[in-house]
This record gives sequence, structure tokens and C-alpha cells, in this order.
Amino acid sequence: TIQADLEQQKRLEYDIKSAVKRIKSLKSLEQKVLRADDLQRKIQSDLEQLAKLDRQDYLIDDAESTINLHYYFDEAKAGSIDLVQDRGIMFISELEKGIFHDSETETQSAPSSQPVRVTPASAIDNEEDTQPKLIAEKDCDDKKNKKQRRRGKRTSYSARNKRCRLVFDKTHGCWVPKWMMVVGSGQSTLNKEMINGLKRLKKLFSGRQCRFSTRARRTIAISSLAAAGASDYGVQSVIFGTLKAITDEMGLSLTPTQLANASPDVGTLRNWELNVAAGCMAKVISQIAKDANYMTETYNQKLQITLVTDHGNRAGVDHFVKMIVWTSIDKSSRYKLNHFNLDIDKGGHTTVAAANAIHRSLQSLKLAGMDVEFSFICGDSGGGAKVQKLYPTLMNMEVLSHSSDFINCILHAFNLAYEHACKDALCDQGMNRCSVFQMCYLAILLLKTIKKQSNGNTLKKIYETTMNKVLQDEHYVATSKECFIQAWDDLLAEVEMIESSDDVDSVENLREESLGLEELLLERDDSDDEEEACADEEEKTKKQKAREEMKEKIAAFAKECPTNVKDPNFSRWGTVSAVAKVVLKHWLPLIFMAQNVIDIEKNGSYLHVIASKLLELMSAKAKPSQASPTHFTSLKWVVAFGDAFFDAHMEWVKRHDPVFGAGSYGHISRLVPEHLFVMHKQFEALKNDGWRSTPEFAGFVKAVDGVESAGDVSKGGLEFFERLPNLFFERFEESFAEHTKKWRSPATLPIIIAGHPIIAKSFLRWVFGQSQSFPDEDIVLKHHYLGKGDTTINVKECLTWLTDGAFNSFDPPNANGDKTAQLKEALMNNRLIQDMIDDLRQFAECEEDEVDMLDRSTWRDTPYSFERAEAMIWNSIAPRAAHQQRVKNLVQTAGHLGKTHVEEVRRSARAKIHSIFYRDFKIWALDLMRKEDEEERKHLEDEARLRAEQDGDVSVPELRNNKKQPRRRTKVEGKKRLELHAQWIDAKCQKIDDGIAFLESQEEGIMEDIMAEMLREHKSSRLADDDKLTTYNRAAGKQRDRTVESKHLQDVTPWMNGSVILSYLYEKDGARPFVLAEINKRGIKYKPTKAVKDMTKKELAKHKKQWEGCAIKQMTIELKKHEHARLGADEGIHLKDYNEVKNIKPLSQKLQQWMPKQWEIYKRKKGQVHDNTED
Repeated sequence: TIQADLEQQKRLEYDIKSAVKRIKSLKSLEQKVLRADDLQRKIQSDLEQLAKLDRQDYLIDDAESTINLHYYFDEAKAGSIDLVQDRGIMFISELEKGIFHDSETETQSAPSSQPVRVTPASAIDNEEDTQPKLIAEKDCDDKKNKKQRRRGKRTSYSARNKRCRLVFDKTHGCWVPKWMMVVGSGQSTLNKEMINGLKRLKKLFSGRQCRFSTRARRTIAISSLAAAGASDYGVQSVIFGTLKAITDEMGLSLTPTQLANASPDVGTLRNWELNVAAGCMAKVISQIAKDANYMTETYNQKLQITLVTDHGNRAGVDHFVKMIVWTSIDKSSRYKLNHFNLDIDKGGHTTVAAANAIHRSLQSLKLAGMDVEFSFICGDSGGGAKVQKLYPTLMNMEVLSHSSDFINCILHAFNLAYEHACKDALCDQGMNRCSVFQMCYLAILLLKTIKKQSNGNTLKKIYETTMNKVLQDEHYVATSKECFIQAWDDLLAEVEMIESSDDVDSVENLREESLGLEELLLERDDSDDEEEACADEEEKTKKQKAREEMKEKIAAFAKECPTNVKDPNFSRWGTVSAVAKVVLKHWLPLIFMAQNVIDIEKNGSYLHVIASKLLELMSAKAKPSQASPTHFTSLKWVVAFGDAFFDAHMEWVKRHDPVFGAGSYGHISRLVPEHLFVMHKQFEALKNDGWRSTPEFAGFVKAVDGVESAGDVSKGGLEFFERLPNLFFERFEESFAEHTKKWRSPATLPIIIAGHPIIAKSFLRWVFGQSQSFPDEDIVLKHHYLGKGDTTINVKECLTWLTDGAFNSFDPPNANGDKTAQLKEALMNNRLIQDMIDDLRQFAECEEDEVDMLDRSTWRDTPYSFERAEAMIWNSIAPRAAHQQRVKNLVQTAGHLGKTHVEEVRRSARAKIHSIFYRDFKIWALDLMRKEDEEERKHLEDEARLRAEQDGDVSVPELRNNKKQPRRRTKVEGKKRLELHAQWIDAKCQKIDDGIAFLESQEEGIMEDIMAEMLREHKSSRLADDDKLTTYNRAAGKQRDRTVESKHLQDVTPWMNGSVILSYLYEKDGARPFVLAEINKRGIKYKPTKAVKDMTKKELAKHKKQWEGCAIKQMTIELKKHEHARLGADEGIHLKDYNEVKNIKPLSQKLQQWMPKQWEIYKRKKGQVHDNTED
């Protein structure tokens, strides 16, 4: 600012000096003004004379565009130009040289009074110079001009040029003096912009600090997040290199010091990111404030905001992601869902710590004093911050409103049921585990290790070689048919399906049809015996053609190497089922690859160990003679259950809501209750041997037929697979019912009013008392397509099942009253119904089944209007997330943004920027490109239709057979992504500026408050760390003996006969004498629980017997107390409470004899026989 003031002062001084000079030079001002007036009148007469001449002889008429003739004098104030416009042409006349002239040119003579002569074009044809001439005769002192030239002074235009020539400018179509340049107005503006831009660029490198503008700072901070895995020094180097390359290309000679000063340093990059994050907060806050005002003014309702949270650990750092969701209305009066990532701090692993983290993250939203309501939260089903415990804590902290609700993630619920069923029935994966899931893990690990040790191309070549051997080598084929006959049949079916096998009804028929295929596979190319036997030439040609087709099939099939497959992990939703399908499809090449790796790798190497264990699991059989390997059969069950039930529903849960739009991923809550009934019906159909008639389980049935009896379930024979289905379904059903019961509760069930119209109407009529039962009719559910035709349900069965769940979980206020009536009253008083109860009554009375409150076209031309109901659904139901997958993606993003271990404040700032400039951009760009692809597809269809009409073809050709058909995009790549991202950044930055301006207009200094809140030192995670540090420092400051002598050397488990499990001491198992012996050995005295005078006769009789009359439970409590005291006194193990004692070390020989019986009790409790050595 000081430098700018100095430059302004210098300019003012220069202007004052110039003005003084001009005033001194005007000695005879009046005379010169008179002479100027005479000259002006003379020029006017000359112009009138020019106007009378034929314009075409001298000029090209261009009246539509005005041409500016820019005449530059040698000095800035050397003369005065008067531009006179006549019929779209600009003429130049020179005024008196003395007026507004420097003193140096003051002595020049006045112009001559003779008129300006104009030579017509006809008179010029006879001259040697074919150009027209404009002769201006002026009186000038040539001697004085020569003298001035000798002194190095320039003369004026009038003294230097007596005769001036006109040249024709073809670009602009006019005659101009040869010393002048004609520049269009647009080009002149462009030249000025280029000059100004060059000046700004030079100014960028003129200081000792980085001088980028606010817009440039935002662009750099936003773009650098694409390389969040790079360090700040790496980003700084990229910026420096880019600046140097651009300036070198422009030819600017800049020193390395100038380039280094213009580049941002590490601290500057951090500050830019924080400023952009504060701008993102301003944009979000202003948008929420506007949306809140709209809802209040239009519908007299508060804007409802939903919270979605998730705890995770990525890049070795804990992240507690908090996302908010709300509804806004765009310029086209259309509703849309908005998402914003508030924070990704550590949060804490306890419920209170997580609640405090959420409370603190919402402080920035409260700075603007918005009247909004946090009405819903979706979170984890387990862990310290599980939503079941987090919800009441937030209610007590008044973060959530009194009418709010919560839901546990439906994906968690569905996946947990699948995980529990798989682990309980087929065992978990893990080191030294013998399970189908460990086999799948090792198969993928084998492929990844080969790829890691070589490269992707080597892996593909190894797989291709193995597959060719499996299909064409006699030894491989013989081994496959002998040891893995069903896998061989499946492989032939895969090859045959390249052509078609739709008419195959059974595996045996497929086997018969594949005999010809096997002959072609094993046929040698150089064998002509069969061709010689074929007398018919046509048959030879047919055989040769079949062989060539088979070679093409084998070549194509052999290249299908499974790459980039995710590890099977139950915590990664859907990966276990997907990997199971990959391993089953590539069973034979995988097992032969493992054999070959064992042969070539050194014994004991990492790859050798993986291949050996994989081969052992894939070859395991209960009996060597059985046809189906054990884990192959288990894999058939996993894949069959996925195909028949799990995969389709898991895919449906991850869809967008078709009504709420592309940004509604995860917001399908309104459809979940009715879809739960669909899942219930399909699952019931599979239970009780219903799966046997399902086509997807045909492969499992065939595999079980190849398993022999082993005499015991633990040996994995036929007995194991006979037990498997029932146990699997029981565990799945139990877990699924437990984790989805909240969706059928009275607090959540009213969400179905936004679902299928017929279900919503039937439910509302029942709640309002308009109907006492549900209609018994079948309907087709929209938006529930599962890939197997329309999804049809019965309305009565659906609503009966849903309301039964609400009835069973409902706790009526009046235990003696009618529970159903109280349930209906509770449903009617639900916030979702009360906010639009008038519209819902009208909707329930509507007789038209096609009327949908979310589809305006169904009620626009009817007497009904559900505009308010639609707004309320968008405000209160649409933002409710059904699952956390979107937030889990943010957890992964948080790990990516924190790869370089940047501070917590900066990670949160990056999360805010990423939420605005990257997450929604991908959806927008993909939608835009798909629209362009659709237009291209329509264009191709039109071209194909036009060609068909020209060729006289009546049928319209199908575009799917056109090789130019654009594929459906899954992402935007290349230069188009950069182009669209630049547009997105410009648009969002403009909204940031608007948001900042809006907030500053509402409250001065609010941006400083937002930045201070982002940089606050009292983050919940930081407070937790400070508490830990304080506690540690307090403990470290104590004076104590630091050498401790351990009295306890080794913990011995009950299964190692080291202790007795107190919960296994049952009266029915004869444990009383053993417990009494331990009581007596420990010397525990009997203490009655009541006074003798208060005892009944029965209690008094037991009291006289003392310990022998007590229940075992009371004696075990006394043993816990005694063991708690003994551990602290004898072994130095100090427990907080005696209830933490679960096992005791037996002191009596009698109780030591009890320990071997514990294993029998354990097996009885589990309901199956376990191998002691395995556990």
C-alpha cells in the first residue's frame, strides 16, 4: 500500500509539471483560439466537398462497422486529433499545433489558409504513382525543421510531411495514410488485454513473495488435492516446474530466484487449503441458510438435516467421518440432495467422545444462527460409537431434536447376517484355517504375489499357458476328469457358452453334448487320420471350420485372467461372494498353477508356501475316492446362495433412488421396509429344503452327490453337507432379524408413506381407521427389479408382516389397554405423519391407485394437490440415509488425504475441499458425458435408419449390432475430465464468493469466526490426547521403585486344565461335591443372606445345612470374591471388581478332577462335536 501511494504521488507531480509548462506556452491564447476556429471552419468546408464526391472512387463503404484509425504521434501531446464520422467512415484532421502543445513545438508556423486539394481517382490513372494522393499545402519553416533534426529533436507531423500517400487496407476496406495502422475495435481490445496480462505476469515475478491472486490460489489448492498422496515439497516442485516451462516457452528471461520467489512454499500451500476450506464452509452455510429460509417462508417448517457417521482407520490414522445431508431447491424449482463432509478428526472410540466430536463439528454451522433441525442419524451397528448408544447421548446433549430418529446401516445388517452364517457354518478364514474362505484368500494371494514379483503381463501369460494346457494337454485333461470331474464339466460349459447352450436341461445332457467338444479340444493340428476317413469333402471342410472356431474360443477364453480382484473380507461388503465366483470359475487353472509354482519355486519361499497350502485345501477330500473335493463343494454352496439370494439384494441396497436422482446414492430408506418383505419372502422360499428346487443350487446338489460319508461331521464328509443348509439358514435368519428390527419399529415404519402408492394408501387407511384390514391384492413393486422379472408381492401379506414387527416391538403406555389401538395412535403421532397429516388424509381418501405424491404428473390434472406433501417428503425422508457406503468411501478418501501424515486440521480442511470440488463433480461430469453419449447413440440410430430407408429395407436396424455404438461410461477420463473440472472449479468458486458475500452481509467478521473454529485447539481428539498426556505425566512424576518382580509367569487356559470355568458348574452335572470341596479348602465361612427370624421354614431348613443347603450360584459368587482377593494378594493381579473373575484356579484336589469334564460341557452347549486339538 505504501509503494502504491508513492507511485500515485509521483504521477500527480508529473501531471502538475506538465500543466505548468502548457500554461506558460500559451502566451497568445486568444489569438490562437481564433486561428483554430478559422481552421475548423475551413476543414468543415473541405469535408462537405468530399461528401459530394463518389465514395467508391476513394473508399469502400462499410457503414455497419465503425473503423477506428489509431494515429500515434511521436510524443504523447504532440498534436490534437479530431475524429469526424461521416457515413460510417472516420476522417482525421489536424488542429492548431500551438494549442495544448509543449513549448518545444510552440514556434512552429500556423497552417496555411489554402484549401486541401483532393485528387480524384480518374486523374491519378495517368500518373506514375498509381496510388491516390492527398496533398496538404502548409507553410512551414524547413530551415528550422532541419536545424531541429540536427539537434536530435523530432518534428511534428505537419512539418515533416508535406505530401502524404493513401494506401488501401484490404482487411478493413478503406484508404488510410501509409504511416497509419487500421485496427478493429475488437483487436484493439484484445491487444490491450494481452498487454495488461503480460504486465500482470511480470508483476508476479517482481517481488520476493508469492503474488498469486485469490482465484489462482484457490485453483492451485484445489488441483493439488488430486495428488494428495504427494508431499508438499513434491507439489511445490510441480508448481515451480510448470511456471518455469511456461515462462521459457513465452521467452521471458527470468532468473531462478524470481521463479522461486513466485512459487508457494509449504506454509503458503497450507494456508491456501485452509482458506479454500473456509470458503467451502461459507458456501455450505449460506446454502443451508437460504434453504432454511425457503422452507420456513413457504411451508412454515424447519429445514431438517441428517447426520451420517462412520469410524475407520486408514493410513494408520483413526478417522471419524461426519457427513450432513439436506434438501435444497434449484433454479428450476427441482429438489435435490446435498452432501457435505464436515470433519474427519479422530473423534474417539467411546460413545461420549464420539458425541462430543459431533457436537464440536456442528459449531461452524451454528455460527450463522440458522434455524435448522438435526432430525436423523445413521451409523454403525457395533463398536464404541454404535448408533444405538450414540443416539440417546446426542439427544441428551440436545444435538438432535426431541422428535428425531436413528437407523443402523442396512448394509451392515445384511452383511453381518451373511458373515455370521458363513463363519458359523463354514468356519472363518485365517492363518492355518482349513476353510473355503481361507482357500479363496490364498487363491487371490497367489495371483497377486505372482503379479507383484513379476508384472501383470507375466501373470496373464502364465494363466494363458496354463489354460491352454488344461484344455488341450492330454495329461491335464486326464487329471481333471479323474480328480475334478465336476470342475471339468463346468469348464466345458463355459467354453460351450461362448457359442450357446440354452437348450441343455441337465448336467448329464451337457456332459453328452460336450463329448464332441472334448474331441476337438484334444485333436492335434497335424493329424490327418480322421480327415482321410472322411470321404466327403464337405465334411472335411466342416471339421476344419469347427477346429478353427475352437481355436478362437480357446484363445479368447485363455486370456480371461482374473486380475485386480479384491481380497475376500467380510468387512468389505460383497467381496467374499464375488471372490468365490472367481475361484469357482477358474478352479482348474488355479490348481494347476499352484502345482507348477511348487515345482519351480524354492522350498520355503513365500510363493511356495502359498501354493502348497492352496493346493492342499483345493485337493482336500474326506475320502480319496470321492469325486467332489470338500472345499469345492462348500464353494458351490457359497456361490449358489449368492446367485439365488444374497448378490441381487446386496446390489439393490447400493442403488440410487430413481425418484430422488443421481445424487441419492444410499438414500433409499423409503423403499427399504417393502424390500425387506421381498427379502423375507424369498428367504422363506429357500428354507426347509426349498433350495433344492432352486436352479442356482443344482451345482451344489451335484457336488454333494460326489461326496462320501465320513462317519462324523467334523471330518467334512457327507454328514457335514447334510447339516450345512439348515444351520446356515438358521444363523442368517436369526442375525438378519436382529439387525433389521429397527426398520419395522413404530418410530421408523411410517417412512413407507413415501414408498409404493398402494402400500402407502393401505397403511394410512389402517392408521387413520378408514379400514380395519389390508387389501388382499397382488401388485408389482416399482424400483425393486432384481434381474429375474417383475417383483410381485401381496399387499396384505406385506403390511401384515411389517405391522406385526411394529406390534411386537411396541411398548404400550397403557398395559391394560388395546395394544393395536395404541400402536395406531403412536404411528399417527409420528413426526413424519403429523407434518403433513392433512395431505395424507387426502391421499388416503384418493381412489386413483396411480396417484403418487412424488410424481406430479399423476395428480397435476386432478382435484388433489400434494405439493406440500412432496416438499415434506423431500425435507424429512429423502435425506435419511439407509446405509453408510458413501461415508465409508469418505473414510477411504480420508486415508488418501492423510497419506503424508498431515495435521488433523489440514486433513479436515482437505476433506471439505474434496467434498465440494471432487465428490459431486464425478457425478455431474459422468451424467453430462452420458447425455452426450445418448445424443451420439440417437445420431447413429438416425443414420442407420436413413441408410435402411435408402436401401429400401423396411426393418429398422438395431444399434446394438453396430460396432460404433458408444459404451456406457463408468468414469470420465483424459482431457475431457480436465476440461469439465475447470468449468466445475470456476462455477463452485463463484458460489464460494457469493456465499462469503452473503455471510458478511448477515454478520460482519463471520469468516474470521469460521476460520478460528477450523483452527481451534479444543478438538475432541486433541482433548483426549491431552488428557492421556496429563495422566501419563502425573504417573511419570511419582517416586516409586521401577523394578517389579513378577509373581505370575504363564496364564494357563481352562482347556489346558489350568483353571475352572465357574459358569460351567451345573447342578445337573454333579458339580456340588466338587464346589463344596473347594469352599472348604479355601476356608470360606457360611454367611446367611437373611436374618434367622425373617427366614421361612424352608429357608431355615437350608440354613441349618449351611453350604450344603445353598445353591451353586451363591457358592460360585463366594468363590469369585475369594479368588478376587487371592489374585491381588498372591499373584499381584488387581481387578476392579470380583465380577471380572470368570475362572478360578482350583486349590482342592477334588475340583482339579472336575476340569476334564469342562470340554464335554462345552461340546454340549455348542450342539456339535469339536476337535480338541483344532480349538
